[in-house]
Amino acid sequence: MPDGARIAARIAALWEIAHGPGGGADRPAFSPTEAKAMRIVAGWAESAGLEPGLDRHGNLWALPPGWDGPLVTSGSHVDTVPDGGRYDGALGTVLGLELADELRAGTPGGTRPALLICAAEEAPRFGAGTIGSRCLAGTLTEGALDELHDAAGISAAEARADYRALVDLPELEAPEASTEAAPESSDELVSLDEPDGLPGGDAPADFEITGGFSQVATPAEPAKPGLEIGSLDGSPDERVPLDTTGQDLFDRNYKDLSPPGEDIAIDLEVDPEKTGK
Repeated sequence: MPDGARIAARIAALWEIAHGPGGGADRPAFSPTEAKAMRIVAGWAESAGLEPGLDRHGNLWALPPGWDGPLVTSGSHVDTVPDGGRYDGALGTVLGLELADELRAGTPGGTRPALLICAAEEAPRFGAGTIGSRCLAGTLTEGALDELHDAAGISAAEARADYRALVDLPELEAPEASTEAAPESSDELVSLDEPDGLPGGDAPADFEITGGFSQVATPAEPAKPGLEIGSLDGSPDERVPLDTTGQDLFDRNYKDLSPPGEDIAIDLEVDPEKTGK
């Protein structure tokens, strides 16, 4: 069974690494504080019987030693937006560790647990998020990291090299992914019947995701004027117009995550009474 005290203690340990001016968590992408968090998580993974290492993109994997059979992988990220929340990324990380500990002997079907903590998921430092996972999925090229820079002019590629040295874990090859068991419809993942919309005050939405890979997006309110987002190919950031919808952001940032030949369709509806539009 999950250990509630251990979960709380680990979330607290990540929270205490560093704080920003507003008192929130401060672990920027490819920073010394993200590296420290990765090292801490790697130690926890070892205690769950896993062997940690970094893939070539800087993502942390923790794998069952000597195992080349099927894996069930869970996890999250440990970097944060400026003044980030206590649970964002951290909760998914420590719950992934609980799963690994619970299943360390394997499932009845012969699957072993693994942990994946993606690097630079929250990357406003470079004007583009989900860097580690997009590199892993092949939707962001290695060359693009040379074109992404922070306010000090440091490229994402340079920052990642320094980060890797600080994490100081062996390099490993990421396991081959399989999506055979992925659901074919979002209906299997979430219920959108609540009259007040999704948790957190988001507007109600109807959407369907088809194909072997599912990237579930929650509805987004229209973007604020001048909102900057990073492009997938590493070209300069673009300004998002006021009337940008969740569909537009989905198309720009996630649509190409679907495998070749597969389609992702999403239909978002924003409640005018909630958005004022």
